[in-house]
Amino acid sequence: MLKIILAPLLGGVIGYITNDIAIKMLFHPRKAYYIGKIHVPFTPGLIPQQKERIAVAIGNMVSKELVNSETLRGTLLSDQTKGKLRSVAEQWLERMSESEKTIGDVAEEAFSPQQLERYKERMMREGRRFLMKKLEEANVGQFVADGVMEEIQERMGGQLFMKSLMGKLHDGIAEAVDRKLQEKGPDYCEQMLANVEEDAMNIRFCDIHARLEAHIPRIVEEIVNGYVAAVDRNLDAVLAAVNIEQIVVDKIRGLDAKQLEEMVFGVMKRELSAIVYLGAGLGFLMGFINLIW
Repeated sequence: MLKIILAPLLGGVIGYITNDIAIKMLFHPRKAYYIGKIHVPFTPGLIPQQKERIAVAIGNMVSKELVNSETLRGTLLSDQTKGKLRSVAEQWLERMSESEKTIGDVAEEAFSPQQLERYKERMMREGRRFLMKKLEEANVGQFVADGVMEEIQERMGGQLFMKSLMGKLHDGIAEAVDRKLQEKGPDYCEQMLANVEEDAMNIRFCDIHARLEAHIPRIVEEIVNGYVAAVDRNLDAVLAAVNIEQIVVDKIRGLDAKQLEEMVFGVMKRELSAIVYLGAGLGFLMGFINLIW
């Protein structure tokens, strides 16, 4: 009777211990040991020993199979995501109708005075450059000179009087206007932009909503379309710049053996325990079969 009980029991204990040791040897020991110059086999454990290869393999799998361009594009451009964005845009526009805050109030809440001043200076600088470029492209001097010449000819009954003098007068007017535009244009543009900025910063959001209320459905769709276009245009470049594979590799490299063990056991503790108990069960069964044979 003792033999019948002992053999399966001993087999179960051996199965339990061997599986438990095998699982622990995945992470332990956490460093290599040497006897003199001879390396002790199975030190460090399998996962600490192969951490670099594991990191590269996981990083490659994550970037190529899990978080790749196709997967992210499918998620970011799904009907569900666009629906949520549409809902958020509608709610935000609806809240505008109840807000007495001005654009200036929101800007002051969002940015420090120094940041706000830098943004204003940048917008003023870029706006002035843009307006001056448009004025230069419009060829204002030529336009004004043509208008003056047409007016003179009309007053003279359409007759050409001293053609060479008229040509010089035309060129002189064009040059004078262009020169004054270069001298006074930047200051004029800056003053105009300052007035626009002051008016814009005092606009209330509820007033903006009242003016745009009839166009809100179209505005929401434009927001969604802009989001879709931005994702299509920039996703590949963002993924290339972010380099998800390298991020995963560096993160795993930065984990020590203890952290890796805690991470794996935190996710798979129940499954690993089941393997240990399965070893005990198989050992018990083999011990019982050994009695029969």
